[in-house]
Amino acid sequence: MLLISHTGQNNLGKEVQRDIDNFLKEMNDASDLVEYKVLAQRQIHNFIATGIAMPVILDDLTIREWGQVKEPYIAFYGCVDASEIASWMEKYNPRIFDPNIRFFLGGKTDINS
Repeated sequence: MLLISHTGQNNLGKEVQRDIDNFLKEMNDASDLVEYKVLAQRQIHNFIATGIAMPVILDDLTIREWGQVKEPYIAFYGCVDASEIASWMEKYNPRIFDPNIRFFLGGKTDINS
């Protein structure tokens, strides 16, 4: 992961973006090896101020046998492979527990284990 940070308020300039695209094209010639993310100083400050390094995004999630209920609240449910959930732990731990009160009680507890 190539992380590009800058102090500007605008997006990266065309020349900089072209250089990044050329670098990625060269590095990812045989396979997708390198990704990049651009963070402005303002975003980094917000992450630090809120205590969140990066959001957990499960954009490739496969849910089988899913459905929904509308009462008493709208909710969705379904089945996800345990191996997929285990991969979230490898990729996002400990951030995957950020909204969970157990994380703030200490990551190495009997229940969390």
